[in-house]
This record gives sequence, C-alpha cells and structure tokens, in this order.
Amino acid sequence: MNPIAKSDQLNVPVELLQLSLQNHCLNDLRLFLMLKINWGGTFRMSKESVIELTSILGYSSTKSTHTHLKNLEKLDWVNFDYKTNLLFIKGFEALRQKLGLKQRTGAIINRDNLINNNQFKGFAAGAVINNMVNSQKIKLRRLGQQKGCSAEDRINNANGYFNVATEGLAKILKCSIGQAFNLKKLAKLLGFIKVKKGLIVTEFNIKEIEGFRLGNPELSPKLTRKKNKIAIKSSDQIKSNMPFSRREKI
Repeated sequence: MNPIAKSDQLNVPVELLQLSLQNHCLNDLRLFLMLKINWGGTFRMSKESVIELTSILGYSSTKSTHTHLKNLEKLDWVNFDYKTNLLFIKGFEALRQKLGLKQRTGAIINRDNLINNNQFKGFAAGAVINNMVNSQKIKLRRLGQQKGCSAEDRINNANGYFNVATEGLAKILKCSIGQAFNLKKLAKLLGFIKVKKGLIVTEFNIKEIEGFRLGNPELSPKLTRKKNKIAIKSSDQIKSNMPFSRREKI
C-alpha cells in the first residue's frame, strides 16, 4: 500500500508536542504524524504496508513499528477495525478536545523533520522553546496596549531575541535541567532556534574575581570573564527560527 502523500506538511499543536516530551511518548507521536502526513485519516494494515511504514520510519525491523502502533491504540489516538484491517487516525481537533489542550498555536512540520527520532526531538524542543519566545512577544504587545503605546520598538530593539532560561524550560517539560539543556542544544544544532549567550559584563577587573565571589556567593557558579572584566552568565537569548500558525481549528 503505497503512501497517498496526503500533505507535504502538517500544523501540529505545540501543546501536543510539549505533552509528548513530558510523557516520553515522542516516538509514538512521530509515527502518528508519519501516518497522518502520508495516509491522512486511514491506513490499511497488512504485512506489506507495515514493512513499507517501517522503511519510511527508518526502523531496522517491524517490531518497533508494531510497538508504537500498539502504544497509539492505548493512547486512543488511533482506532483499529479488526474486520477491515483499517487503522483510523484521529484528527488534531479530536485530540485537542480529548487531551484538554487549550492553546490554538501550531508548529508547521514537514517530512524532513520526521526523517528520524533525533530530528523530530529537535523539532519538538524547538517548538516548545519558540512558543516561550512568542508568549513573551504577546505579553509585551499587550503591555504596550494597556499603557496606550506600541511595544514593537522594544521587540525590534531586542532583534527578536528573548530570555529563555533553561530552568524555565525544564519546569515546562517536567524534566531535569540537564535534559532541558540538551534539548535546547539539539534545537540549536538543527537550526530551529538561534541562541545568544546571555552575559552581564561588570566593571570589576578579572583579578578581583576571588573577592567578588566571596561577596556574592550566590553568583559564583555563573561567574566568567569577558576580556579583562568579570562577567555574569545570564539566561540564553533565544530567537525563533521556525514557522507557527494560529487557526480556529488545528
């Protein structure tokens, strides 16, 4: 059963990506999206079609494919009709209602972002991080409207970069700071985000660092140097580098 190639891209709810990262079912979601982008709403199960799907996913055996298909059934993201051997793939709106997703923001994904697990993980992480950036932009615009002025100048002055602390990402994804750091690193490596290291340069000479550290013990892990000055590491500055869409139904 050859793929129908229903679409070249999908508009994936960011909250669905976030939920999959939180619950460690990202590979299940990748299979779900691969089914959706290639076959739309239905997939006829057979030995040949599963082999073909396994090849598309890049798995070495059909065992992994069957495992993730069973997981999707348990999640109730797909339904299998044993009489017709048809797998019915639920729509995003149905999942949004089932899972209680509130946001309408979607990240645009194409086939290249589904080629392997690592690429998709970077996409998912990038979508969550970029959503954090976009949330700051929205808050800034609302603040400007409340004060009777435009916030566009402040956004433009930031050149699109906004603070995204690794600790904040870890809290959203319910993971360790180390895991959040690695996800941010992967998203940057794959080009889904642009990162500028946050650095506050002080007027103190680097030779005074020991005294500075004693006087500010809470800053000790964040101290570094910038030329001959003491500098303090701050939150990374992140710029979105992937398309988003907001619609009534996603």
